[in-house]
Amino acid sequence: MSQTDKIDRDKLIVMALIHNIADFRPWDGTQKKKQLNIDYLACDLSPDTAQKVKDYWTEYWDKKTPEAQLAHEICAFEHIIALDEDGIPGVNFTQYVISSPELQNWMKFLDASKKELTELQNAASFGSSYWNNPQENMRILDNVMSKDNLAESPLLLIRMLRDMSSIKRKGWIKRGMDSSVVESDASHSWRVALICFLFSPESETLRSTKLSLIHDLGEIVMGDVTPSDGIAQEMKHRHERFGQKFLVHVSPAGTMNSYFAEFESCQSVAAQITHEVDSLECRVQAVEYILKYPQFEKLFEFLEDETDAVYFHNLTNLLSKEEVSLHRKQSRQKQSELTIIFVTGGPGVGKDTQCSRLAKALSFYHVPTGDLLRKEVKRTGSRYSEFIQASMDASFAVPADLMIRLILAEAKGQKWIVNGFPRNFDQLFTFEQQVCRSYSTLYLDCPTDVLRGRLRKRAVLSLRSDDEENIINKRLQAYSNEGPLQIHLQKSAPFQRVDSSGPEEEVYNLAKEGIERLLILHN
Repeated sequence: MSQTDKIDRDKLIVMALIHNIADFRPWDGTQKKKQLNIDYLACDLSPDTAQKVKDYWTEYWDKKTPEAQLAHEICAFEHIIALDEDGIPGVNFTQYVISSPELQNWMKFLDASKKELTELQNAASFGSSYWNNPQENMRILDNVMSKDNLAESPLLLIRMLRDMSSIKRKGWIKRGMDSSVVESDASHSWRVALICFLFSPESETLRSTKLSLIHDLGEIVMGDVTPSDGIAQEMKHRHERFGQKFLVHVSPAGTMNSYFAEFESCQSVAAQITHEVDSLECRVQAVEYILKYPQFEKLFEFLEDETDAVYFHNLTNLLSKEEVSLHRKQSRQKQSELTIIFVTGGPGVGKDTQCSRLAKALSFYHVPTGDLLRKEVKRTGSRYSEFIQASMDASFAVPADLMIRLILAEAKGQKWIVNGFPRNFDQLFTFEQQVCRSYSTLYLDCPTDVLRGRLRKRAVLSLRSDDEENIINKRLQAYSNEGPLQIHLQKSAPFQRVDSSGPEEEVYNLAKEGIERLLILHN
């Protein structure tokens, strides 16, 4: 921006890229939980990269630097445009603090840019419809460029950029997936940019990040074209270049043209990095979709064409191992051999005691998720030790993928009692995707006042940090939020509810009968 020479544009771009990175899982509006999400992401990054992400993210949310303040105003400005675009009545734009002179000036063009976009969309077709009559659409847009001077504001471009979130990647749809669950151009470009920022050689980080952010913008004009569309490569490239030219025309900044040219030529190191990550991200996405939607076997086609890694050997090797593991996990025969029983209930209900006895009596392997977390906290060299402890202190369930990793490292045999799991829908759905889609649930039910009394009694003798009074309250509150999950478990798979308010032996007998009924239903 030209607001002031003191603004570091590169820092502004990075803040825009990562400012909502903590939203990968719900944090309930609690700043501590939001911080824990960032801490978890940092666990899997190198120390230098982790610190870099934390520094940028913290600077954005502290709003103390000129770049952070302007980044917040840009986010507010984009929100204003979104509300205006969606035509939501009664929106009071004065609630958004916009002090930047440039942004204030752009606000003057809100109505004009909206009218201009409407006229443009009435005259020409964009996206996949562009190819219904590509020559005519090119003629119309070329005529616009020949008459108009360069844009006075970027509002027309910004309005057009919103289409990136509605352009769905056709390669996935061609292989049977529903467009409602397919990634958009916007999400693809964001993740390519994030990978470049996190893992590119330091000297190329910012340049490759910028190229990633713009590399698919031409699809706003002419949509996502795949080889199966039958459009000749020369014609595809000609119209892509034209689409890029039109976007440059509606942008008051002249920098986009050089970025487009650099990416397309693939001569610079930054461009080669971006092209490699573009392909790598598709393989990452394919793995995620196969886990979620194993019925779409054609998705495995994305894993067959492995481009040799030049800049991302470590990431590519990790992905290759995951793909090999994925092929094994997709074995329906192996999954059908597993007998999984989740045992859920509130803190202090006696899950550990009952599960240990039940597993021994019924020849199951007991997987105590709470103990797994406490063991990981104490394990020498664990990257997750501090994060897990902080999560338990905040009664914030650990991320699903971490919990699944600990479960798989512990579980043995084909019959598991998984104690204290799942804690939320994310953990359940991730288990279904990565481990097994068939399971039963034994729910140990007990009134909250009884649970509180048991926890206080245990706290007298226990050395567990989660038995302290303030944490007891947090754990009981977190448990009370699991009601919708229990309802889902009850409706979706075999489910037995056991009254666990009585003596240990009475509860054990009821729980054993409950599991025996579950096994009959399972078989």
